[in-house]
Amino acid sequence: SAMTQAEQWLLVPRNVVKLTEAPRRKKSTLTVLAPEQARQFIQASGEYRLGPLFCTMLALGVRLGEALALRWDEVSLDHGTAQVTRALQRIEGPDGKSELQFVEPKSDRSYRVLAIPKSVVVLLGKHRATQNRERLVAGSRWRSERLVFASTIGTPLDERNVRREFVDLLKSAKLPVMRIHDLRHSYATILLAAGEHPKVVQETLGHASVQLTLDTYSHLLPDMGLKERAAARLDALLTAPTQPLTEPVLENPGQNPGQNGEEVVSRLGIEPRTRRLRVCCSAN
Repeated sequence: SAMTQAEQWLLVPRNVVKLTEAPRRKKSTLTVLAPEQARQFIQASGEYRLGPLFCTMLALGVRLGEALALRWDEVSLDHGTAQVTRALQRIEGPDGKSELQFVEPKSDRSYRVLAIPKSVVVLLGKHRATQNRERLVAGSRWRSERLVFASTIGTPLDERNVRREFVDLLKSAKLPVMRIHDLRHSYATILLAAGEHPKVVQETLGHASVQLTLDTYSHLLPDMGLKERAAARLDALLTAPTQPLTEPVLENPGQNPGQNGEEVVSRLGIEPRTRRLRVCCSAN
């Protein structure tokens, strides 16, 4: 911090900030969609112009600003990938007025390449065709910024309008009230509950570490019956019937397995049948 640096430079005799106790950070309550609710949400989104945006956020786990900054040059429908390289934010200027600006992602980890589910690839293909029709209608008013999700004249979407339509969608689908950022949390919890490796979820979300991902969502997972499922899976493994060991069958049962006094030894479960040979020792 600035006080620590000032203390090292002997600009202040002591860093008094170290004497204070930081307030405890309260964890915000997360509202997430269960898999059944997520399917209900996707079905209801078809009636809304920004439905493809909401489905993309739910299927990729991206932040709202990241989704609004996506360009078609960064989305490959043929390969099913999307690159996150920037974000859209409303920034207040020196005069007190705010405007939408494209900024760098939240952190270095936020630069990432995401795999798009096939169903969303199809959805984005239809959305692109709809956007082309809107461009023809707009004519000279269209601003070509190559945005995947834009207004009817190609300009960046204002997040306030996006949130307003999101609330209307939740009401029409009769889903619980939630923030639009909770779509990102829903993505993570659905994957973790399905057994996806936390490292994969961490890299997709752009978190700094796996520990951050687990700390954020672990308290939600017990509500999904994961402990009960794990106990049942372990019980099935421990109580599974074992196969009895059987004596191997000789190819020629009528033939003596040993020759010249040799004895055939069978070590079941350890190694194949071997021959025990007589060892002759002679004195010099």
